This record gives sequence, C-alpha cells and structure tokens, in this order.
Amino acid sequence: MAAYKKCFGVRAVERFAVEAYDALLFVAQGPRELGNVEVERGAMVRRLRASTYKEQKT
Repeated sequence: MAAYKKCFGVRAVERFAVEAYDALLFVAQGPRELGNVEVERGAMVRRLRASTYKEQKT
C-alpha cells in the first residue's frame, strides 16, 4: 500500500486498488522484458508464465 499511496499521492486506498496496481505492473513487465519488438500474443503469455514478478515496495 505504501508504494501505491506514494505513487498516487492518496491517503486512503480503495478496495482492491493495490491488487489492481500490482497486476498491471506484472502485465506491463512482459513487454518490457521482451524488448523493443512487436509483441506476439503467445510470446507474451509464455513470458508472463515464466515471470518472477515481485510486488513493488518503495
């Protein structure tokens, strides 16, 4: 919650907002790790399955 509050400058966090924030960062990690290429759907799925994403803590 600390990373979410810091990122968005809020005092209160809506229900499931932190989980949604982490999920979006997880999905965004896939194309970033695949590099500067047009991402094919199958490659993206394989990358997400192999991911070792850890929640953001700042």
